[in-house]
Amino acid sequence: MLQYELFQSRQQELHREAEHERLVLRALRSRREARRMAKAAAAAAAAEPTNTGWKAGDFRPAA
Repeated sequence: MLQYELFQSRQQELHREAEHERLVLRALRSRREARRMAKAAAAAAAAEPTNTGWKAGDFRPAA
């Protein structure tokens, strides 16, 4: 019985380690994704044309 309990505790330990590894990898992936999206937003903002004096919803007729 002792051998089975040792086996079972080792399996639980391996399972906990694997779960921790998955959580760490998921957190790192989330950080990378957030960083990538922030860079993309900054690049998109830098690539926008300069202010032309028009605002969204500004539909005054030309004089």
